[in-house]
Amino acid sequence: MTPIIGFAPDAEQTTPGLLSDCVNLIPAQVGMQGGPSPVVPAGVPVLPAECQGAAVVSRLDDTRRIIAGTQTKIYELVAGAWVDRTRTVGGDYTGGAESQWSITQFGDATLMANRANVIQRSTTAGFADIATAPRAEVVFSVGAFVMALNTNDGTEKPDGWHCCAAFDDTSWTPSITTQAASGRLVATAGPLRAGARLGEYAVAYKNRSIYLGQYVGAPTVWDWIQVPGGEAGCVGKNALCDLGGVHFFVGDDNFWLFDGTRPVPIGDGVLREWFLANSNPAFKYKTMAVFDRPRNLVWVFYCS
Repeated sequence: MTPIIGFAPDAEQTTPGLLSDCVNLIPAQVGMQGGPSPVVPAGVPVLPAECQGAAVVSRLDDTRRIIAGTQTKIYELVAGAWVDRTRTVGGDYTGGAESQWSITQFGDATLMANRANVIQRSTTAGFADIATAPRAEVVFSVGAFVMALNTNDGTEKPDGWHCCAAFDDTSWTPSITTQAASGRLVATAGPLRAGARLGEYAVAYKNRSIYLGQYVGAPTVWDWIQVPGGEAGCVGKNALCDLGGVHFFVGDDNFWLFDGTRPVPIGDGVLREWFLANSNPAFKYKTMAVFDRPRNLVWVFYCS
């Protein structure tokens, strides 16, 4: 019996065991298995409006919070009900229909950014503006800092980065003393699309380039280098996931892995051409990559 080796529409079609088309099949430890069906989680009501970002975050004592944001509000799931955690000063948020929340945890503080409003912060209950923080498209924690990418600090800086003061996510005013800092990544064109921690490094992605940031202390604080590797980049802030020491991300022209050295394309001869033919280039920025750790799979959701 010929074993099924999986879905590979770009490979030679006469390859034994290859699937050129399939529905509801996913890779398994041995061969393939049926994919999961959609379910409605018990005891979790629908949000009052469309979800534009959600995360399960863990505090230092390992207790968890389930946070979700809509275009105008932030909610927390508490005892089976969505509790409004929107800021009390400043009113509803002003994000647009396309705004997506970026969410990170730094110690006991949950931070959220949608680029329409300054970064939001909460430790237990409601969120509030961080007065000195910029607006940002992406936020993530790395080492003693929270990093913000694609920023506006009064001036539009789509290629800009900011970091908070060391061990203080409430302080963002640049200072050699506190090590809060900012800068721009201008060696290549375009805005910063995505970013994430990779060990003790910070990684920032444009559509066709990658920058690796290393903490070097005052006065520079973070030193950024452009990563060699052609035109590898990430199409959107949700098109990236950490597999545990390596990033998987969806680029304009391929699927990639990056471990801090060089990006490695992994779609050639498997499904690169199929994906380019079946995905809508106008909406690639909406692509989502999610790591399913128990199955050791990456799910990629995209606009056809």
